Amino acid sequence: MAEELIRDEFSKSRLIQFIESLDLEGRPWLFKWNQHNPNSWPMKKTWRMWMSETAEWMAARGATMPLCMKGGKPYGQRPFNAQDAHELFVSQHVGLDANGERYKTASGDKGVMLQMMDQHLAWATERGLFLTVPGEGEFMKLKQGGEQ
Repeated sequence: MAEELIRDEFSKSRLIQFIESLDLEGRPWLFKWNQHNPNSWPMKKTWRMWMSETAEWMAARGATMPLCMKGGKPYGQRPFNAQDAHELFVSQHVGLDANGERYKTASGDKGVMLQMMDQHLAWATERGLFLTVPGEGEFMKLKQGGEQ
């Protein structure tokens, strides 16, 4: 089954080309239209800020990453950083797809991002890590809107 994500007018023309390329003559057609609610730049910035704060907190408690593997064993180490935290927590909070790929925050859905951020905020709070939450940010607006 082929899927195509439509985001703009250019994508609509690509969809038309895609449909025309299919050999659908004499077969029933079924097209599924999903409304995509993409992540916003402010939510992604808040997430990345949280990953920096989390990485700093974890590194201060001794978290490190192996530099390389030799014979299946870690060899050397480097400090845990924000990108490591991003990879770890996106995989942990959202999971991996059938191909072992993690959720893509850059192109993902705002609802999934909000749920992931909620989970991370709870995880951090349980451990005594108090993350910076912008009071006027989109994350708080969505949280307050959902609680009403």
